[in-house]
Amino acid sequence: MPAPSRPGRTRDHGSYFDGLTAQPHAVTVKVHSGGIHIYGEGGKSFGFWGYDGLRAAPGIRTDTEINLMHSENPDARLVITDPAIVGQLTNMAPHIFKRRGSRRGLAYRLVLIALIIGIIAGLIFVVVPKTAHVIAGVIPVQWELAWGRSIRNKFTAKTKVCRGTAGKEALDAMVARLLRTGPVRASEYHVTVTVIKSKTQNAFATMGGQIVVFSKLIEEMDGPDELAGVLAHEIAHVIARHPLTHTIEAFTAMTFANMFGGGASDIGGALVVSSYSRTMEAEADRIASKILREARVSPRGLAKFFERLQKAAKGGTIGALAIFSTHPALAERAARLQDLHPAPTRPALGRGQWRALRRICG
Repeated sequence: MPAPSRPGRTRDHGSYFDGLTAQPHAVTVKVHSGGIHIYGEGGKSFGFWGYDGLRAAPGIRTDTEINLMHSENPDARLVITDPAIVGQLTNMAPHIFKRRGSRRGLAYRLVLIALIIGIIAGLIFVVVPKTAHVIAGVIPVQWELAWGRSIRNKFTAKTKVCRGTAGKEALDAMVARLLRTGPVRASEYHVTVTVIKSKTQNAFATMGGQIVVFSKLIEEMDGPDELAGVLAHEIAHVIARHPLTHTIEAFTAMTFANMFGGGASDIGGALVVSSYSRTMEAEADRIASKILREARVSPRGLAKFFERLQKAAKGGTIGALAIFSTHPALAERAARLQDLHPAPTRPALGRGQWRALRRICG
């Protein structure tokens, strides 16, 4: 602490309250490198306040006036009203001019943040699911085709694409038969089915008419009508634009997760393992049954597939096929397909074609 140099009588720099009485004392203030000296009438010293313990007290705080307190004498107050002294303190002790939010202000901000998060969450989890199909309806199909090819290529780049000649011809014949039906011809999609080598049972449709079937799924099926039913179901999702709608919902939710540190994974991969809504699955079942009826393929193949899933679910072995198990319940879906009015049908493929398709991966 520097040795005090008592000032002569100068104009007052402010008022000092000693904390013992309400009486203000007119004071002059001398600014040093380590703190301030406070002098009263006749050069009386009210003490030296070092910068380390100096704080702004509640009250006025402007460029020309400030209310100060000190940790060594917390009841005392120094109100400086001289702009020159305030300016010196701005340079020597800038920390006292940094405003701290009150608890009430902090609580207000926390409530406001919570409200904003609630509004965003409501938009994402309530409004977006109810309007995603409307948004999907205004997105050009050409955009969707490009996005779908990108997702398929990214996915198939990590595994073997099966291209056995006889098996591919059989698959193309089955798909062509399904695509000649009215529901598909009325759409703008060119459906492409790709088979990949995998030990997992799965199949999914992504945007733009891209359908990927895992080889293990074909190997476990009892006949071609079962595969035709699954393909009809995935085609139904495509022409109803469910993959695009589902992508909009997933992208919005993943963006929300990223905003709050959740970390979004690859959206294409996320869509492969996620399920459609109950409404989407019911619509796909309805469209698929119409496709199968017009293609003269028995819908009982798809019903049998659902029944097999039901048994796997009860046995705890459903695995990746859980994406097909969205409500309505599998048993109900199978029963509706079994109850369809019988119409003349023929197998989706001949025996030789089916054997070739089962060996498409070699």
